[in-house]
Amino acid sequence: MFHAINSKYVHQSIFRKHIFANKWFNGAIIIAALIMSAVELPFMTKFFDVTELNGQQWLVILVAGICMILIVEIVKFCQRKMGKE
Repeated sequence: MFHAINSKYVHQSIFRKHIFANKWFNGAIIIAALIMSAVELPFMTKFFDVTELNGQQWLVILVAGICMILIVEIVKFCQRKMGKE
């Protein structure tokens, strides 16, 4: 989901645009978050036969997502400075 938000604008930073302007995209992100809840809600974990993630595993997911945003934003910045928009 982090990369989907980051890839929404190919050359422009996500911090300079209205990232919540597209209601269909926002709906897709919300649906993805609900699907992700299958690993946290007890009745969903039983239904899908999955195991809940612990705090350390969620931290890895969060850090990886933030790293993805930083890497792509740096690449976009370099492309803008080199005039490759």
